[in-house]
Amino acid sequence: MSESRTELLGDLLKATSRSFYLTLRVLPAAVRSQIGLAYLLARTTDTVADTEIVSLAQRLRHCGRCGSGLRGRGRRR
Repeated sequence: MSESRTELLGDLLKATSRSFYLTLRVLPAAVRSQIGLAYLLARTTDTVADTEIVSLAQRLRHCGRCGSGLRGRGRRR
């Protein structure tokens, strides 16, 4: 991961969950960014699933698209 992406990931983690960000230090450096990204993804999907701003059908669709993207079936740009 490039230094600027690593820095952005760190900034996002600090803003999202400082305690989780601080615990990443105990993990091997080689897996920190992957674990950090997985955590942010989990937080994001949890927020989408829990929100009442959009309908249940929309939330399910967005969570499904996220899952498809993780499986490599998402839209390519």
